[in-house]
Amino acid sequence: MTFLKNRKIQLLGIIILFSTLSSLVVFSTDRIFDYDSLYHIRHAWLYRTEGLSFSDFSWLQFSSIGELKSNIWYGFHLFLLPFTFFPDLIFSIRLSSVVLAVFFLLSFYLILKHLPVKYPLFFTIILYFSSGDFLFRINMCRPHIFSLIFSIFLLFFLSHGSFWLPVLFSFLLAFFHVSLFWLSFLILLPVSAFKWWSGKINWQDWLSVFLGFFTGLLLRPNPLGSLKLAYIQIVDLIFAKNAGIPLKFGHELLPLSLSDVHFQFIPLILVFLFSIFLFINLARNGKFFSLAVEEKIFLFSSFSLSFVFLLLSFFVARRSADFFSIFLILSFSIIFSLWFKDASGKIKNSSFNLFLFSVAVIFLLISAARSIYIVSLFEKNSDPPDKFKEISLWLKDNTKPGEIVYNSHWDNFPNLFFWNWQNYYRGGMDPIFQYSFSHDLFWKNYFIAYRGAPYTCGKIRCTESEVEDAALVLKRDFHASYIILEYRRSPNFIKVTDNSPDFEKVFSTPTEVVYKIL
Repeated sequence: MTFLKNRKIQLLGIIILFSTLSSLVVFSTDRIFDYDSLYHIRHAWLYRTEGLSFSDFSWLQFSSIGELKSNIWYGFHLFLLPFTFFPDLIFSIRLSSVVLAVFFLLSFYLILKHLPVKYPLFFTIILYFSSGDFLFRINMCRPHIFSLIFSIFLLFFLSHGSFWLPVLFSFLLAFFHVSLFWLSFLILLPVSAFKWWSGKINWQDWLSVFLGFFTGLLLRPNPLGSLKLAYIQIVDLIFAKNAGIPLKFGHELLPLSLSDVHFQFIPLILVFLFSIFLFINLARNGKFFSLAVEEKIFLFSSFSLSFVFLLLSFFVARRSADFFSIFLILSFSIIFSLWFKDASGKIKNSSFNLFLFSVAVIFLLISAARSIYIVSLFEKNSDPPDKFKEISLWLKDNTKPGEIVYNSHWDNFPNLFFWNWQNYYRGGMDPIFQYSFSHDLFWKNYFIAYRGAPYTCGKIRCTESEVEDAALVLKRDFHASYIILEYRRSPNFIKVTDNSPDFEKVFSTPTEVVYKIL
């Protein structure tokens, strides 16, 4: 009883530590780290007010999301629903960000506790501060954090031969964020390969992952619409990128550059290279034989996945670096722990091991300081959560329900929707959803948003006869009653609207202006 009590006290202390770390990051600023969270919390609020089967999303009038009437983040929005009972939804975002970070850190810690890893808390803290990007994104209110959690549990239970638990976590991956369902199959591949190598191939693994995926898809409202949106966000996005379509992604969806590596990822690259060095030496002295077959499968799979996600970070999106960090630290913690053990399984007290441990502590301190500094830079370059509040509330009070407000920049939508859900908007979330809805309207918006000319066109290159007046296009094609422009981002088109009889300035703030389209 005393032992169990001590374990509970220890676990409570660890939860308090994780909560403190995340709270210090999240509540030390008046900013929020991800503006999509404004959309997520408001959509969760809609489920509370309209019902869990609510699927219509008319707020995005010229986007595949509105057209297909589906929600690819359905499970995540159900998770957020209890947080919508707080009167201040900005506080709800911050609180849910802390809860998500604690869920992730605790999950990672518990996985390490069930592996042959010494000092699991130490390696969990190393992961938390592994890069500025990771520290920044793990403290966001976003569905990707659940995808990280479900992925590591799926890898663990696939490696250890369970059937129903992989079903559960494959289900959760598809149910919470259907566009990342492919993670289940990517994780399954190296596990199956190493099981086959070990003579333990089990086709039940494939059955469990397929069963979980289909169940997660079918139990969400409008599953066919969700699958189509996932196709757009994965397949159509790849083709659009290869075709050079200027979708103006968020920074995290762009490939990692060498300057990014130099700026914040050198520590992780050094860990990766050091892991390879230790891996080779452990293979030479046969220490891997001390691991159970399940632990070997987990180690080799996680190390392989770290390499896969490193490549994806450089060739697809830097957001993949989060998975690279996780699978790298998972494998490194096992390799590092094996190195420290002697033949009896106890920690060797050699001077070299003491040196290595000292280097690891110094590495953690330097990495933490560097990551905190980088997060502070990200914070300075972000906008407060009440951006567009004043202009949104004016529109809410002075327009009719359902009138379309044209937002030329897709990333304005979360802020606008959060403060004003009475009006409808042109588009939002990932720009691929606007491009897939209509190539013609995508290009017409592109020339208005990024060229700022009084004329626009529905193709990347147009003849003189195909060019049309921007005001006409806004009213005829987008059915817009109002247009919102930022002084910083749309100076050229503001000059057009100020000098055109087709626009009337009706409201402005120091940073934005609203025109009525006449």
